Amino acid sequence: MGSKTRGLVARFGDLLTPKQIFDRIYRINKIQLEKITTRLRCLSHSVNSVNSVQISSKAALSICGSSFCKMKFIEAPLSGAYIIETEPSYDIRGSFGRVYSGREFREKGLEADLTEISICHNLVAGTLRGMHYQRGKHAETKLVRVIRGSIFDVIVDIRPASPTYGKWFGGTLTPENGIAFYIPKGFAHGFLTLEDKTDVLYQISDTYDAQAATGFAWNDPAIAIDWPGIPTVISPKDALLPHLDQGDFSPYAE
Repeated sequence: MGSKTRGLVARFGDLLTPKQIFDRIYRINKIQLEKITTRLRCLSHSVNSVNSVQISSKAALSICGSSFCKMKFIEAPLSGAYIIETEPSYDIRGSFGRVYSGREFREKGLEADLTEISICHNLVAGTLRGMHYQRGKHAETKLVRVIRGSIFDVIVDIRPASPTYGKWFGGTLTPENGIAFYIPKGFAHGFLTLEDKTDVLYQISDTYDAQAATGFAWNDPAIAIDWPGIPTVISPKDALLPHLDQGDFSPYAE
């Protein structure tokens, strides 16, 4: 071993001993387990008096042996919608996990041609956006996740022929829990920010069309969404949206 190589090894060895490396990996995994145990939310069948459905807590930690870890697809209580979890691998550097795969989506029979990606930046906690959808041939499939901050994310089944028409489903999305909602055509979507400076990432199957864009009121009593707080910021357009029974939902492919 040359003197230059010995110097590099010595300097690296001074930074991390084998025991320090083990301790750091243990600490990383322990922190991730605590975060996921307390913050990861996934499927439970909890129906309240208006037949809305929410996510309950579940402790889970998957440490995979490959850098390319598969995603977990969990059927939501509203047919066609999915909760998608990442299963990252962890090491001394941090973590690496897959958040989208067209092949895996197609294998599950889901829309994989999500051609448009948008970021929604929200300045303050208490910002409400929704409930939104696009009419007719411009109906969208969306994959929604949070890359900074946190939101309470909600979808509502607006397919007239669906047995769960008018029912809602919601849960908290954060970068830490790594959950995304797959929202197919025939659903309205909205969220309430839980933190300042929250960024939401959308992958969408169709281009936004202002003429086709519409929605219904976030506080429609017939839907009775159990929001975790009262909105403090809402656009004038969203504030004037009608109730669901006054909307235009056709034609939606089912």
